[in-house]
Amino acid sequence: MPKERLRKAGAATLAALLVIAAAIFFSHPLQASAAIDFVWEREPTDYYSVSTHKSTHVWAVGAGGTTLFHDGTSWTAQESGTTQDLNSVSFLDTALVWAVGDSGTILFHDGTSWTAQESGTTQDLNSVSALD
Repeated sequence: MPKERLRKAGAATLAALLVIAAAIFFSHPLQASAAIDFVWEREPTDYYSVSTHKSTHVWAVGAGGTTLFHDGTSWTAQESGTTQDLNSVSFLDTALVWAVGDSGTILFHDGTSWTAQESGTTQDLNSVSALD
């Protein structure tokens, strides 16, 4: 898929990410007097893929090796160990997560941290599906 098309898909993915986040946020009751104060902990980026197993296990990946994890309460940036764009993420459970990206990047998350895996190619990898 051409890079420009991926970037456009990133906008749609970000919209989906926001819908998921809103669904999770609004599934928790708020008190009428509760104030909502949002502060970016890092600069916004392009997100290219979101994968969810349950409302407590959501992964998002994107530009510059960005990986975010949602535990049902909040989003946390994870260190991916790459600066390559990550184009897709998929997982079977919390300890079997794969992300793929530009220049043949393959990352595996074991529930604790991301590690690089050898792909044997320098071509951009645009999609991954974890199947059991």
